[in-house]
Amino acid sequence: MQVIFSAHAEGTLKIRGISKEFVLRTVAKPDDIICPRLNREIRQKDFGKAILRVIGVVEGNAFVVITQYWFSKSKIK
Repeated sequence: MQVIFSAHAEGTLKIRGISKEFVLRTVAKPDDIICPRLNREIRQKDFGKAILRVIGVVEGNAFVVITQYWFSKSKIK
């Protein structure tokens, strides 16, 4: 599956301290997929200290990344 980054997603990678490789790994092999409203998916993967959440939409054979952010494991408990 092709991964396309929106302008917002590209712009926030460095600000949020997230590498493209982490986003690509999360999209390709998520630990969990949450399907919220508006046909968007939240794909998440545990990277040790925190969980990376990638929000996007599937369009044909591509996943368009809208945004990504780190989510604290302590908020889950």
